[in-house]
Amino acid sequence: MQKDDWKGVCGEPRLLLMCGNDQILLEVRCRILQRVGYKAESVTNAKEMLARLESDRRYGLFVLCHTVPVERRDTLRTLALRKGIPVYQIERPLFPGDLITDVSKQWRRLHGSSHDSSGRADFELRERGRA
Repeated sequence: MQKDDWKGVCGEPRLLLMCGNDQILLEVRCRILQRVGYKAESVTNAKEMLARLESDRRYGLFVLCHTVPVERRDTLRTLALRKGIPVYQIERPLFPGDLITDVSKQWRRLHGSSHDSSGRADFELRERGRA
């Protein structure tokens, strides 16, 4: 699939933050999403994440990878939600096409009716097929 094929889904580059324990997997996932129009950045720990969240960047989605230990997920999820950034939890390994499709679906939901009147996300997005 060519980058231009996704312009209708992704539009202009969108900024998202991805967190996981496997730096190589994060880099690959960021590159995949960048090829279809997202501006994806990655962090591997809460300290890096806090630094990014304190910057002037306005993230539209926080992607939490399945490689993050379960006991750390709640802390990272809470940090993102406190900044008004919705969370998409990847629960298992994904093929590149599934990653693109899932992130694109989450992004469309966010730009529809996914925010309260203040513009802050008030929910957590979950992987497709899990409610």
